[in-house]
Amino acid sequence: VGLNETFFIAAALPAIVLVPVLFVPETRRSDAPPAPRLLPAVRLLSAQPRARAGAAALATLAAVLAFIEPLLPLDISERLDLEPIVVGAVFSAALLAYFVGAPLAGRWSDARGRRRPLLVGGIVLGASVPLIGFGPVWWVAVWMLAVGAGLAILGAGTGALLTEAVDDAGMAGAYGLSAGVLTVIFAAGYAVGPLAAAAGAAVAPFWALCIVLGVAALLASLWAWRQLAASPST
Repeated sequence: VGLNETFFIAAALPAIVLVPVLFVPETRRSDAPPAPRLLPAVRLLSAQPRARAGAAALATLAAVLAFIEPLLPLDISERLDLEPIVVGAVFSAALLAYFVGAPLAGRWSDARGRRRPLLVGGIVLGASVPLIGFGPVWWVAVWMLAVGAGLAILGAGTGALLTEAVDDAGMAGAYGLSAGVLTVIFAAGYAVGPLAAAAGAAVAPFWALCIVLGVAALLASLWAWRQLAASPST
């Protein structure tokens, strides 16, 4: 339908979401304790290993996604001479894997603990991200499926970790705090990703950047995994 019309469609989606939101009842009880002050609460939260692990995993997820988004279409369009619809299909492969994998990984995280998905997600990303910079389109699509699955596994427990960290910090019930922190962390990772991509693209080819990104994602995931080493329940 055209570029401008497509943006109008995207702008309409949040407006449509407002309709069901208007019917959501208020959740705060009259006997609920007062909400903690923001800055002291954030300091308390940041001292919790679960919060640090969840923050690192979520920031890594956002940064990887935001790093790939601007560079991969340029690479496969120029290197493989693909039409925009094919480029979109390649990204759809990753999103499909994420869509299917997120609830499964979340269930696994609930059943077996939060640590293992952090490690497995990092390993999957470390192995798959470097491979999207090579090969024909089918090869890129296959490894983008793996990237989507890795992101789903890595992110499976991030929300739960931040929520559990609120409880660990003695602020049970202040889950708006953990939700707000999650949003800020995701936004920060999503802002850093394109900046790093632009800086990297000025000095190195896409395939080399993918190798660096895969290694960085693995190291960040290992750090998050180590943060939970002293917590058997995670």
